[in-house]
Amino acid sequence: MEEDKLNKLLKVSAIRKQTEFKQVFSSGTKMFSNYFNLYYSNYPMLCLGIQINKRIIPTAVKRNYLRRLVREHVRLAQHQLPKMKLVFSGKREASTATKEELHQCLEKFINVLINQYKKV
Repeated sequence: MEEDKLNKLLKVSAIRKQTEFKQVFSSGTKMFSNYFNLYYSNYPMLCLGIQINKRIIPTAVKRNYLRRLVREHVRLAQHQLPKMKLVFSGKREASTATKEELHQCLEKFINVLINQYKKV
């Protein structure tokens, strides 16, 4: 039970305001894949924003599934990730991707971030 509390991603660390999203988009670094775009910038704590447009992925079930998947990957790696703002933006191809492809894509993003900031 206590282990679950340690691994919980805090609601305080969610990016919810449009100004925060715009700040990360304009001043952040970008990474791209077939299924997601990742924008990130330095910040004193780990913050997560997920942007999946209704026009790109029309079904709510798929949008919510992608959000849960991204949140879960970040939650599991939050103690290894550097302190920064992360914004994941979904692409149309994510709606037709298999579960394994999405997991590989997110793991690749997280491993790149961890390895990139270990060197610094």
